Amino acid sequence: MPDQEKRFHELLGLLLDDEISESQTRDLVSLVKSNPDFSRELRQHLAMDSRLAQHENESRGADKFVASIEAAVSAEEDADEFVNKVVQLADYQESDHGTQKTPWLVAALSLAACVVLALVVLQRPADLPLHTEAVEPVDNGVAVVSGIVGEVVFKGRELEKGDVIEPGTLSFESGYLALEFYRGARMTVGGPAKLEFIDGQKVRCHFGKVRAQVPQVAKGFTVLTPESQVVDLGTEFAVEVGKKGQTEIHVFDGEVEAYDVAGTPASKKLLTAGKALKMAELKEFPAEIERFVDLVDIGKKVRRARRSRFEKWTQRSAKTRKDERLIAYYDFEIDETRERMLLNRSLRGAELDGAIVGATWSEGPWPGKSALSFKRPGDRVRINIPGEYEAVTLSAWVRVDGIDRSHSSLLLTDGYDEGEIHWQFKKEGTLVTGIRHPQRGHNYNTKAFVNLKRLGRWIHLATVIDQAGKTVTHYANGRLLQVTELKATHPFRFGNASIGNWDRPNTGASSGIRNLNGQMAELMVFGAALSKAEIRRLALR
Repeated sequence: MPDQEKRFHELLGLLLDDEISESQTRDLVSLVKSNPDFSRELRQHLAMDSRLAQHENESRGADKFVASIEAAVSAEEDADEFVNKVVQLADYQESDHGTQKTPWLVAALSLAACVVLALVVLQRPADLPLHTEAVEPVDNGVAVVSGIVGEVVFKGRELEKGDVIEPGTLSFESGYLALEFYRGARMTVGGPAKLEFIDGQKVRCHFGKVRAQVPQVAKGFTVLTPESQVVDLGTEFAVEVGKKGQTEIHVFDGEVEAYDVAGTPASKKLLTAGKALKMAELKEFPAEIERFVDLVDIGKKVRRARRSRFEKWTQRSAKTRKDERLIAYYDFEIDETRERMLLNRSLRGAELDGAIVGATWSEGPWPGKSALSFKRPGDRVRINIPGEYEAVTLSAWVRVDGIDRSHSSLLLTDGYDEGEIHWQFKKEGTLVTGIRHPQRGHNYNTKAFVNLKRLGRWIHLATVIDQAGKTVTHYANGRLLQVTELKATHPFRFGNASIGNWDRPNTGASSGIRNLNGQMAELMVFGAALSKAEIRRLALR
C-alpha cells in the first residue's frame, strides 16, 4: 500500500504539471479505479486546479446519474462539466448520507478520472508535445483607433473605436479616422484617403489629408508620400496628397524636416511654424490652417454620430417592441420607480419582467443609453420565459470587459434539459450556443473573435436557431460569423433563466462562476428565425 500511495502521488504530480505520458496515465487510472481514497484526492486536486465546472442537478437518483455518464463522455458539451457532475454528487452523498461511498459512486469517480485523464493526454493531437511552455500573446499593432465617423473597413473588418491597427494598407472614400500611434503621435485622417501603416513611427500617405500632433516623446514621427519624406521634430503639421501624388506640407507649430522621396540628406528643407511647402516646386507659402479645420473638429463629429446612433436605436426599439414574434424584450432602460427590475417591453408585458440581483446601472453604448454592469459572481438578472418555440432568435448589445473564466454567460437556462439553450462566451473568445437535444447536448461555436485587443467595445450579437432551415447562424455587428447545421429538430424552451450569469435548478447547490464580465444594454428573444436583413437592422446597420 505505501508503494501504491507513493506511486499515485508521483503520477498525480506529473498530471498536474502537464507532463504525464500515456503509459503513466494508464497507471494512474488503474490506481484510481482500485482505491476510493485516490479517487477522492484526485477529485480535490482537479477541483483546485480549476479543471472542473458545475453542471446539472446533482441530487438526481444514482441510477439516472450513472446512466448519464456514458452520454456525458460523448457529449459535445465540455467534458470537464461531466467530471464535476461526479464531484458535486460526491459532495451531496457525503454531506447527506455519511462519508461512506456506495460502490456505484466509486465506479463513477473512477470513470470521471478516466475521462479527465483521457482529455488531458490521450486525446491530444499526435503532433503536440505532452508539455509545452505557455506562449505569451503578442501584439503586432502600431496604432489605436481613438475616434471614427462613417464606415471605414480595414483588412475586411469595419473599424470601431479602440481597434488596434496593424501594418497594412487602409483605403476609405469618406468619413474621418482619429489614430493614436504606439509611440505617442496622434493623427487625424479625412476621406477619401489611402494610408499604409509601416510601424509605430512611420506611415505612408498615398493620397488624402492628414493632420498630426507629435509630442516630444514621439519626435521623429515620419509621413511618407509619393514625393517626400516628412520628419517631425515635435510639432503639429498637416500633409495633403493629391491622387497623382502631388504633396503639400503645412506646419502649424514647431518644426518639420522635408526630404525628397529618397530621403537624400542634401534635399533636407526645414519648415517652421506658419510655413507651407509644395514639394514638386519646392515653393514655400503661408500655412493654411483653415484647409484642415475639419480634421480638428473630429471630436464633435464623433459625438454627433453617437447621438444620431442613439436616436436610430430609439426609433428601432419603438418599432420592434410591437413585433408579435418578439417573446421578451429587455431594453435596459431605467424605470426610476422600479430600479431593481428589468422591464419587459414586448407585448407580453410585466409577466416577463426580470429581477436584478447585484448588477448595477451604468452608461450604455451611446449618450443617454443605459446598461447593466455585471462584474461579480453574484451579478445577474433572473427571468422566466414560458412556452415552447419552433425557432429562436437571440439578439443583444454587449460589452465584454474580460474573458477571464471558462464561460461568460449571456443567457442561460437554469438546467440543461431537452430543448434548453445556453448562450455564452468561452474563454477562447468564441460565441457558443449550447442546445440540449434529445440524445445529448451540442455546442454551436463560432470562431474566436473576442480577444485582448477587442475588449471594452460594444458589440451587437445575434444567433438564429432555424428548425426549418436546419441551421444555427451567428452574427456580430450585423455581419455573418458562422453557419452550422442544426443537429436535431425539436421545440426549444427557456423557463427559469439568468441574464449575465448561471443558476442551478437546485437552490441549495453551488454554481460554477460564469458571470459576464462586462455590460449589456439590450436583449431580445424572438420565437422565430429572423432574416439577415432583419439582423442588420437590429445591429443598426
